[in-house]
Amino acid sequence: MAYHVIKTIKGRQYLYRQEGFREGDKVRTRSTYIGPVTEANRGLVSKSSSGSAAASPSESAGSSFSASKPAERASSGQNAKSPPPASSEIFRSKVNLKKQKISEESLHRQQVIFTNRMASKGVDVSKMPPIVIKRGLSLGHKRSFGKKQLIVTLPRTGVNRGEFRKECFKAQGRLAIEAFSQQQPEKFLKLSQHFDQSFRKSQGLISDYIRNARGKSAKFRAIALKVWGNTAQLHKHLPEPDKVGVYDYSSRKSWQDEAVSIYAEMNRKGASAFRQNLGEKMGMARNELDRAETDLKNLTFFNMKKGSIRRRAARARARYENMREMNRKVEVVKELFY
Repeated sequence: MAYHVIKTIKGRQYLYRQEGFREGDKVRTRSTYIGPVTEANRGLVSKSSSGSAAASPSESAGSSFSASKPAERASSGQNAKSPPPASSEIFRSKVNLKKQKISEESLHRQQVIFTNRMASKGVDVSKMPPIVIKRGLSLGHKRSFGKKQLIVTLPRTGVNRGEFRKECFKAQGRLAIEAFSQQQPEKFLKLSQHFDQSFRKSQGLISDYIRNARGKSAKFRAIALKVWGNTAQLHKHLPEPDKVGVYDYSSRKSWQDEAVSIYAEMNRKGASAFRQNLGEKMGMARNELDRAETDLKNLTFFNMKKGSIRRRAARARARYENMREMNRKVEVVKELFY
């Protein structure tokens, strides 16, 4: 039997759908977050089913994207692998998000979707460390000293809402990869095998694009990329990421960074819109490659621009192949994370 309840968290009301189910001799309850209570959805709740779950003092002391506390799950009769009610606090009191025009409700809803998604994949979200928002000199995410938290650092100025949300999505992706490695080794193995091989291939394709680019420093950049093995040290001197079929140079230190970056982009833009946009870019890259190869076939021996045409064809080929690799990686992320 399914019914709706209202839970009050830090003075705000949120609507949940409660569904009872039997597991052996026990009756358990699954709680799914719907959204903030409004006049439109308040009628879903009858007086007999309306409840309140006030935040405890220990919750209000910290800001974390964690799932509900074990005591709360036990009181609702919910096991570890069912979708969590996500009634925890999200923000630390030292971080004034309203001043930077960042919505608390949006971040709360974003984390509920993530924890429910991970629980549906069979991950025990109670074993995942919380994501904590703290002040920092620059936007980023890192492990705490004791590795019990994943910290998202937020500077006081210079960061817009989109960048902050993307960094929170990256932190979620990092937690998901860690959860797969600890709880579901077969998924982590599939992810690592595909992404590690594809990451190396993409690095080679980026090097091919750079080597055939204009400018005297192209060869130096290609050699530096091969020596260092990643684009983190070169991203200020490389072409725009879209030109070589990637999204973020600074997030390509390893295959895990690339997987996290793809996950964040898919969440920020929406998985369907992201894949559609990637398909359109692949089509444009394919057309560019076809034109370059046609010019290459029609090349005559006395053509003074034959070197330029060959380099353009090589760049177009590297870009298209890199986008094909990106499309394969997106499908793997969709299969394992969604």
